[in-house]
Amino acid sequence: MGKAKRSKGRTTEAADLAVRHELTGGVLGHDPWTIGQDVSESLALGVDAVFACVTLLADAVSSAEWGEWRGTLQLPPSRITRRPMASLTRREWTWLVTSTLALYSACPIRLAGGLDSEGVPMSLVPLAPNRVTREGSTWWVDGAPITDEVRVIRRVLFPSTDQRTAAVLHLARETFAAAQAAQDYAADWWTSGGAPLVQITTDQELTDGQAETIAARYVDRRKLGPGTAPVVFGKGAKLEDVGADAATEGAMSAQDHLAASVARYFRVPPHLVNVPNLASSLTYGTTESASTDLVRYTLDPAYGAPIGDFVSELLPGDYLAGRTVRLDLRHLTRAEFESRTRGYESAIRAGWLAVPEVREFEGLPPQEGVPPADVIAPAELPQAAPAAPLQEVPA
Repeated sequence: MGKAKRSKGRTTEAADLAVRHELTGGVLGHDPWTIGQDVSESLALGVDAVFACVTLLADAVSSAEWGEWRGTLQLPPSRITRRPMASLTRREWTWLVTSTLALYSACPIRLAGGLDSEGVPMSLVPLAPNRVTREGSTWWVDGAPITDEVRVIRRVLFPSTDQRTAAVLHLARETFAAAQAAQDYAADWWTSGGAPLVQITTDQELTDGQAETIAARYVDRRKLGPGTAPVVFGKGAKLEDVGADAATEGAMSAQDHLAASVARYFRVPPHLVNVPNLASSLTYGTTESASTDLVRYTLDPAYGAPIGDFVSELLPGDYLAGRTVRLDLRHLTRAEFESRTRGYESAIRAGWLAVPEVREFEGLPPQEGVPPADVIAPAELPQAAPAAPLQEVPA
């Protein structure tokens, strides 16, 4: 029985992922740390679930308000807190650092421009991880030695895994490659009107030239896409699908499992990136509770705290007992308006919050004739009503 098999532009001869998927440069200017072991940003971010997770994390963390503190006393923000890098806004800098941490689990920072009068670096320049190497005490960027110091913001520190192999692009390389392959297959299935992998069979004996002619006829017709005239083979040849049907529930369920796995790698609740939650039927009672979990378990410990610690260590004095930098993400856990008003009312009645402070929290201007919250004397604050005397209840 003669057979002619064709696939649409696929090559799977090379076992190496980098070769198989033609992995080249990254969207963020990065490349794989180790060619053949990691997938590139361009492939990973081409997966819709990966793109959604990385942009969600970077958008959320970059919206944080930065504050400089000494203990519980908030200080005026210093230069490095207002603008960590000279050529980027603080939001852009935070976005770039967060996305690098998400993909690589670490972000090298070049301390450029010398030091100011406080001994703080003038500019913190995030670097693509693959651009940086170290030999002894000398740092190399793009293959050239530099005199500036390079420090690394680390999101994870595993005990026996070096920082390069701890990168998400390395740990999740098979998942990302499989998800990309699933997307490509589904795209081919819909745009070409059928399974990308087929075989043409016939009971007749075929010469090599006849087999190539039949295969070429099918390939030429398929390139025209769906809705074209049917292809006619001759010689009793029949077209049979080899690959999976991308429209079946099984194929879609497999893609959902891959997308859920991607969300777990980034510690993002699946529903926030429109991915089915395969673990349970967990639902949140309020938007506030869902946001609180995201901030509490992902944004703050994995991104906000490492960035704050890194900048704090550059400030004069001890980075814990002295001045510290904190990224405030409380705006992401803001309660619904009705809940906030009930809380404000209770706090005002209890006497530990004043109306001007509430208006400041809500971003409202001061009321005419009412002094700002920071100049209200304690005696002017509303006092709580005295508690009613306890009454004995007869047994």
